[in-house]
Amino acid sequence: MGDLFELLLIQTNEHLRETDRKKNQSYYFFLILTGAYFSVYGKLSEFGAGILILATFILSVVGIIMNLVILNYQVWQSIYINTAIVIQKVIHNNLQKSVDSNLLGRLFNDASSRFPFCRRGTEFYLYNSFLIITSSLFDLFMYDLITFSGIKFSIKLIALIAAIQAIYVCSFNYLRRHKLKNAEKNFLKKSWILRFIH
Repeated sequence: MGDLFELLLIQTNEHLRETDRKKNQSYYFFLILTGAYFSVYGKLSEFGAGILILATFILSVVGIIMNLVILNYQVWQSIYINTAIVIQKVIHNNLQKSVDSNLLGRLFNDASSRFPFCRRGTEFYLYNSFLIITSSLFDLFMYDLITFSGIKFSIKLIALIAAIQAIYVCSFNYLRRHKLKNAEKNFLKKSWILRFIH
């Protein structure tokens, strides 16, 4: 029975590494895509305002999709970390023979060693930096739209754009917190690896 728990711990760590790798690749992909876009941004305006506005809008939508993808990876990362902690507690306390969902729930709810789902660490700040980059693309989209439509910039217009960017960042932070809290609340249902042992 002990071998099963060690194999599940190894499997959990593998999934954690893979999730982290995919999340990082998502960041890299979008940053490279954005860099490539800005390298041809000036040349796109030669094809007309419509092409430039459409390209900026498409990149903005891809940014929203990447925010959601990365958020999903963050949720699974938290689940895998806590799954590994619970399995380590089972192994360390030699509880392999008495595992049931109640014991797993108690081990998970032990706050002394639990990994917080909604923490403010490097992951939080990296995600918010990414949100600022993706929201800036919407600012660029609005700038292109306004510039080519002939509307004059004013303080009210700049304040509106800043407000939209703030709403964008706050909305994704609210969604992040909601998804992580939901994953924490339903941890035993979401942690498919723990289903093998109870």
